Amino acid sequence: MAGPAVSDDTQEPATGTAEETSDEDLFFPSKVADLGTLKAPITHDFAFENRASAKAEILEVSPSCNCTIPKMDKKVFQPGETGKVTVQVDLGGRKIGPQLFVINIRYRTFLVRETRLVVRAVYRPDIVLPTELKVRSVKGGGSQRIPFAVVDYRDEPFLIEHISTSSADLKVEMKDKPSSYLPGWKYELDLVVRDKDQPVGNYSESINLQTNDPEHQRLSVPVSVERVSRIRVSPAVLSLKPDVRPGIQIGNVFIDDREGDTVEIDSVDLPNPALEWKVNPNFAGTKVYQVALNESKLSGGQPGSFRIKLRFKKPVQEETCINVVRKP
Repeated sequence: MAGPAVSDDTQEPATGTAEETSDEDLFFPSKVADLGTLKAPITHDFAFENRASAKAEILEVSPSCNCTIPKMDKKVFQPGETGKVTVQVDLGGRKIGPQLFVINIRYRTFLVRETRLVVRAVYRPDIVLPTELKVRSVKGGGSQRIPFAVVDYRDEPFLIEHISTSSADLKVEMKDKPSSYLPGWKYELDLVVRDKDQPVGNYSESINLQTNDPEHQRLSVPVSVERVSRIRVSPAVLSLKPDVRPGIQIGNVFIDDREGDTVEIDSVDLPNPALEWKVNPNFAGTKVYQVALNESKLSGGQPGSFRIKLRFKKPVQEETCINVVRKP
C-alpha cells in the first residue's frame, strides 16, 4: 500500500530526515539514492545488514509513489545477515523536472521499528508521448476530437514524416509543428474518432508515428476505445422489490439519449404475461418506466428471472435487453 505522497522537489520529507543514526537494528550504509538525470526506467539497490542479536522480520515496505516499486527476495534476516531492497523507478507520465520519493520500511527485531529510504532524480526524457489515450465513443453520435502532444527535449528535434492508425475509425490531424524550443520541441495533434457502425465494446488501438530519426523511427501511442450505445438504459439487470400491493413486485428503468434527443420506443417484448411495462406515474416525462410483476399470474416452475427486449426507433434504431430478477 502506498504511503503519503511527497512533493516533487529536492527538499527532505516533512517528517524526519533522510540520514538516520547508524545504531538502528537494520543498518543501511546509504539511505539516499541520487539517481541524477533519468531518461528511462532504472533499478537501484539499497543494501543493508541486520545488526541486531535477533532476527529481523520485514513487516511492510511502502512507497510514496507507484512509480517506485520496491522488491525484496525474502522477509526474514538472521543476525549479521545482509540483504537489499531493489527499487524499480519508472517516471514515465510524471512531470519533467526534479523528483523526490520516500520508501518506508517497517520491521521487527526486539521492537517494531521503521526506517526511511529516499530516492531523488531529475526526470528529463528525450521524447515524451502520452502513455495512453482513452476514448469513449457513442454509437450513432458525432465525431470526437482528443488533443494530445509529442515533445522532443533534445537539441535537434525529429520530423514526423507519416502518421497512421490501427483502425479506419481513427484519424490523426497535425495542429501545430514546433518552431521554437519551449522547452522541448512540441508537436500538437488531434485524434479524431469518427462515427462508424462498430459494435458496442472495448477496443485496443494505436497511433503510429514515422519519423526521420534513426533511433526513434517509429513511435506508438496506445488508444483505448470504449464503444457505448447511444441510448442509455439503466440498470442492465433490474432487481424487483415488493410493492405496497400484495403479490406485486416492481422496479424502475431509466432511459435517455446520450446526445440529449428524445427517445422513442418502437416495441417492448415481455416474455411472460405476468409482466407489465408502463410509464412510471411518479416521474414527470417519459424517461422512467416501471416494470411490474404480478405473482398471481405465475404458474408453478416459473423462472426467477426474465429477459425484456426493447427496440428503439428514435433517435437511432437500436435494440437492447434488460434482465429482470424477481425476489423469491
